[in-house]
Amino acid sequence: MIEFFDRIDKSLLLFLNGNGTPYWDDLMWIYTGRWIWVPVALGFIWYFFRKGGWREAIMILLSITLLITLCDQISSSFFKPFFERLRPSHQEELQPFLSIVNGYRGGRFGFISSHAANSIGFATFTALVIRRSVYSVSIFLWALLTCYSRIYLGVHFPGDILAGSLLGVVIGYLVFMLYQTLHNYLFVMFRFRTSAIPYERQIPWTPLGILYGIWLVIFIFPTQLFPYFIKH
Repeated sequence: MIEFFDRIDKSLLLFLNGNGTPYWDDLMWIYTGRWIWVPVALGFIWYFFRKGGWREAIMILLSITLLITLCDQISSSFFKPFFERLRPSHQEELQPFLSIVNGYRGGRFGFISSHAANSIGFATFTALVIRRSVYSVSIFLWALLTCYSRIYLGVHFPGDILAGSLLGVVIGYLVFMLYQTLHNYLFVMFRFRTSAIPYERQIPWTPLGILYGIWLVIFIFPTQLFPYFIKH
């Protein structure tokens, strides 16, 4: 059974990884970098600061920090050394058929993908807080493109991405529940200005504007931007 799923995983990888072009090489190289999440996260925190004050912003900042720490450490420090599944870029039988960008092969082990866990976890948590469909669709598209970039670069199997995404959903939901519980408690104890889910009727224009702005720049100017991101 394991061999059957392994064959499917490899077949999907080769199907999704092949047929790259210089344009998409540059774009995916830039997009897979974790720096592009920083302005989106800061925009999200700034939105809560403007609407709920510094206490709300600090709670969101601490929640995101906890979320990323859990996703990254559980995937990289537990799952990868436990399963020791080689990345496709480190499997000799696959290397002749893979499209590798700039010689980047990542670390030795790839199960599960920390990029997928981090990005889907962030999308899950923030979508639960905002509760607006336009934001939820946008942030999950953003996260899914991050996931695909790892397959495009040949450093993760689709199974790595799927497992990492599931971990991200679970941790994102648990962190949201913790945020909601603490927020309700602090609202009673310290008279926070806002309720536990304060902005579900408002569109978060600041993080959305940053998100679409980054998309616009990256998709139009990937070749021009690429030299600034050659060091992964």
